[in-house]
Amino acid sequence: MNVAKLHEALVSGLSSIVDTWWTDEQAAFPRRMPLEPHEEDLLRWLHEQCEANNLRPFKNCQGHWRSDLLLPSDHPGTVKICEINARYSINAQLLAAYGYQYRTPYIEMFVSFAEQSGRVSAIIIKPVDLRLIRSNNSKTRYDLYCLSDRDCPDMVSTDGERLDRVYQTGLQLFQHELRSIPTDILRHLALHSVNDLRSVLLIHDKRILGVLLQELDSLVSKQVLTAEQAAIIRHGVVPTINPGSPELSGLIDQQSRSLIHKDNYIIKPVRSG
Repeated sequence: MNVAKLHEALVSGLSSIVDTWWTDEQAAFPRRMPLEPHEEDLLRWLHEQCEANNLRPFKNCQGHWRSDLLLPSDHPGTVKICEINARYSINAQLLAAYGYQYRTPYIEMFVSFAEQSGRVSAIIIKPVDLRLIRSNNSKTRYDLYCLSDRDCPDMVSTDGERLDRVYQTGLQLFQHELRSIPTDILRHLALHSVNDLRSVLLIHDKRILGVLLQELDSLVSKQVLTAEQAAIIRHGVVPTINPGSPELSGLIDQQSRSLIHKDNYIIKPVRSG
């Protein structure tokens, strides 16, 4: 199987699903893959920002995806995608730049890499150090800043704090850590983040491949995918059965009649890496 063609089809199909997550009432994606209420609120807000042209369509800013591949022993030379990891932005960059020089602290390694590139000035910021400053030039009426002791052109002082303007972020947080960030701060992080929050919350979720497999016929009818691309995905993605799906009901029925064995399947945490 051509891995490049598989990934091209995968990106086309998943991008369409994410872009229509809130608008395709017939597909009812939120019902089929429910998230935490605060996560759904954030995704709805991002959808509104996209419609207001404050955020690019998902197909133009997908962030960093890393597919995990299986090599089937019964079909040499083929691969199957079993999940997509899209939570962190710097993993792929560092693995490509440094390989496995594991003795250096991981995040600090990225700061060193950014400085050596000579194009950006990177610092490590804790969520508690983020601030919003009102701005008439911003579409959201606020700009994102952080506490800083550096001397820089964008430095401002307010309420006794020295603040540095934040232009771009790469979130290195687990999903549950997002909940601890105030809503207004999190929304602005989402607008500035290299790893798009739609990728973090939807593409990284292990259920998304199950949704994609269910949607293949629909994506072909909408001319998002060709019939050939749908076939490539069917053969190149590990069968994924989601909670509450008709496929799960069928699987339970087959197991109860001893038609299949449970040891041929694994249960996977949907939010892990």
